[in-house]
Amino acid sequence: MSKSSPFRQGILVGIALFILTVIEYLVALQTGSATILLLLGAAKGVLVVYYFMHITSLWREDEEH
Repeated sequence: MSKSSPFRQGILVGIALFILTVIEYLVALQTGSATILLLLGAAKGVLVVYYFMHITSLWREDEEH
């Protein structure tokens, strides 16, 4: 795996987080719906945990990085 692939994936996840944050801000201004804000926050949390905290590596066998 080349170094550019994880870098590109990190950039794409960062862009997705930015877009979700903008949507979250607009929803808060327009509706203030706690349910929608909670769902958006949960989606952002899942992205951070999965891509940046590498939570899936906890259940994998030891392998070379």
